[in-house]
Amino acid sequence: MYVVGIRSLGGKFPIAGFKAIWGTFFNWKIIPIVFFFSYLLLLFRSTLEEQEEKKESLKVHVARLKHMKNVLQEEVRRLEREARRLNETLRPEILFNHGQPILNESDDVPPIFFITPTRYHPAQKADLTRLAQTLKVVPNLIWIVVEDGDRESVRFAAFIQSFGLQYIHLHARTPTNVKTKNAGWKGHRGVVQRNQALFWIRTHFASTTRGVVYFGDDDNTYDWRLFREMRTIEKVGVWPVGIVGMKLVETPVVNENGTIIAFHAWNPRRSFPVDMAAFAINISLLHSYPAAKFSFDVSAGYQESEFLVKLNLTRQDLEPKAANCSEVYVWHTKTQKPSLHASERRKFELQEDLSEIEGRSVL
Repeated sequence: MYVVGIRSLGGKFPIAGFKAIWGTFFNWKIIPIVFFFSYLLLLFRSTLEEQEEKKESLKVHVARLKHMKNVLQEEVRRLEREARRLNETLRPEILFNHGQPILNESDDVPPIFFITPTRYHPAQKADLTRLAQTLKVVPNLIWIVVEDGDRESVRFAAFIQSFGLQYIHLHARTPTNVKTKNAGWKGHRGVVQRNQALFWIRTHFASTTRGVVYFGDDDNTYDWRLFREMRTIEKVGVWPVGIVGMKLVETPVVNENGTIIAFHAWNPRRSFPVDMAAFAINISLLHSYPAAKFSFDVSAGYQESEFLVKLNLTRQDLEPKAANCSEVYVWHTKTQKPSLHASERRKFELQEDLSEIEGRSVL
């Protein structure tokens, strides 16, 4: 029996039949959609689970890396301690020089102990490179390099070693609370470093009576003939120095008899009006006067003079070198302070974010 219908295709079609067909059609369409969205949900859930697993795996990996970092840092500290221990206990005759003895007492050429205090600054590597290449041609020279720091830098040690020189690497930190006698003056540089070198010489070369001790700054300029001159010193030798004391040359004035009669220098009234680069002493004086050392408790410009006074010397003991003080073999040159942008200086001072090539330009 037909109920109310609609006219379609030239006849009547029952509404109940229409609903049945539409329901069948709807069910046939919805099933794939349900399956599709179910698949997406399962895929999303699976992806979340994989991400959680990866997250946990990364946490474990990060923890391992942190552990490895701590282990490596501890190993670096251990190696630095071992390097310091070896540096302090190693006998002088087996110091680095490609396996050769550092000092041959039977050598006809008396040794020169060349003391260089140095500090961390942008031009440090450039200054030391220039100096090392000068010292490399000088026979039987022991370079005593003293870093201003709490410990020797491993990187610095590798740099010094690369030149193949006879050397010893020490360290001594300049105290920050030192007061000076002169207002507005920053104070003496290199005091504790030079004293550390003197202590090392007195300790390790206590029986050595031949040779001379010279204090050579890292930015001075040296003619190799200066070293030939100083080997013959009996007590204390002196010579001219260029570009120092606001003069073109500071020099002892020598008469025709080879006697020093005056000084062309800043404040000639000093007991010994000489620059640090203007003299060297026989090593025997260090042993004869073990208390002689440099001090912060002196006025500006008097460091050298006061040290020589502590060695119980007089002007009559001074031996003029460099052809009776007629030649200039050393210049008190100073490396100009580099002009760096604030960001560049911060990188250098913190030693952070330096590129590979930037790191190679400094120590």
